[in-house]
Amino acid sequence: MRRRRLLPGMLVLLCVVGCGGGSFDTISLSKDTLQTVIDQYFPMSSDKLADESAPVTVTLTEPEVLLEEGRDQLGLRIKVDAETEESSDGPSPPLPIRGRVRERVMQEFDGTVTVYADITYQQEEAAFYILNPSIEEVTLQLLPEPLVEPVHRVTERLLAKYLQENPVYRLSEDDVASRTAKRLLNSVTVKDGKLNLKLGL
Repeated sequence: MRRRRLLPGMLVLLCVVGCGGGSFDTISLSKDTLQTVIDQYFPMSSDKLADESAPVTVTLTEPEVLLEEGRDQLGLRIKVDAETEESSDGPSPPLPIRGRVRERVMQEFDGTVTVYADITYQQEEAAFYILNPSIEEVTLQLLPEPLVEPVHRVTERLLAKYLQENPVYRLSEDDVASRTAKRLLNSVTVKDGKLNLKLGL
């Protein structure tokens, strides 16, 4: 599966923190660094989910990175637009009228969704990925109850598809932290406005 490359110059934004014994095994990523990476993967649209049969089309734009002090996950607040065919009985296919197909009338809902996700380290790639995005809050005004579950499902599938395929950071040969490439991810914490990724044996 093809993975996107990080933008040129991203590595210079990396802060490496030295730990005991002069071992560099904690990588600290600022909110701005993460924001620049995450922005590359938006907008996202469920139109690209070929096997998605939900009665709603979801588009995700304008992600905002959230770093909650003391939390071991990365957060995102994302603008969400949901579109479905308007019907008195809920979403339905167009009906033929006098030999013609009725013009589709679409109903739109917009708001925000807040998601938190884990960070995983792929040792063979020396790269960090977002894993298991989970919705914690959805704010969509006037969204009908039958569409709440489909919006949740489609949003999580979109995020899982695109964010789990693309790294938030990749170690390089020239990076001072590349010596840690063969280590394992021990912990993920947020402190002083940065995402800290601790690698160890």
